[in-house]
Amino acid sequence: MKKLFVFLLFITIISCEKQNNNVDSATKNEALKYLNKGNLAFEQENYITAIKTYSEAILLDPNFAEAYAQRSRANNGISKYNKAIKDANIALRLEPNHIFAYNSRGHAYLQKKKYNKAISDFNNAIRLDPNFIRAYNNRALAYLKKKDYDLVINDYLQNIPFDETCVIYAYEKRSEKMFKKRDFDQVIADCKQLIKLNPNNPDTYSNLAAAYYHKDNYSQAIKEINTALKINPNHEYAKNLLARIKREQR
Repeated sequence: MKKLFVFLLFITIISCEKQNNNVDSATKNEALKYLNKGNLAFEQENYITAIKTYSEAILLDPNFAEAYAQRSRANNGISKYNKAIKDANIALRLEPNHIFAYNSRGHAYLQKKKYNKAISDFNNAIRLDPNFIRAYNNRALAYLKKKDYDLVINDYLQNIPFDETCVIYAYEKRSEKMFKKRDFDQVIADCKQLIKLNPNNPDTYSNLAAAYYHKDNYSQAIKEINTALKINPNHEYAKNLLARIKREQR
């Protein structure tokens, strides 16, 4: 009797799967309409409505990978990261190469501070679409959270056109790290890159001046200090460093 029950249960599961796989074209079209409505709500940042609408699409077509992927993104929009991961998992089971599902799940892992899992998902998205700039941006954020500043900078040096805010932050943090290690040549190199990215930040010039100062290159240090003070005449660090150099030159 027990064997018969297990057999009947297996037949029922197979039958349900076949029913799900055999959604007629009219129903699929209706599900697509709900998907499009959900996308419109998503674009307007009306994530609750988007989730409800994507759910309607899924009810009509339980194997609609795109609807799960989009609902995952909408769940991220309202900080429901566990639900976002769950939906992305289903989307990837149904469509293993779904780029947006990888990116959405990676975003959820990033917010949950599971940085290695996030990076793995962003890598998969990039592998599937090497021009997917959003995945590069997200991966850069994960690298920054792990303090892997070199990896962000390496991406930038390969001419990957992602958000320069990440690159600037990476150079700033790495130059701070190198300053503590007294690697002033690297500090100088990083500051010069920062000036190319943002030539109007007095902090960069004053940090560059400090590196030159520690290398006993006072004339170059004073030049950088003057640039910092030209941008911000009240920059305390630059003024103090200039006073120190003048005292030591007496």
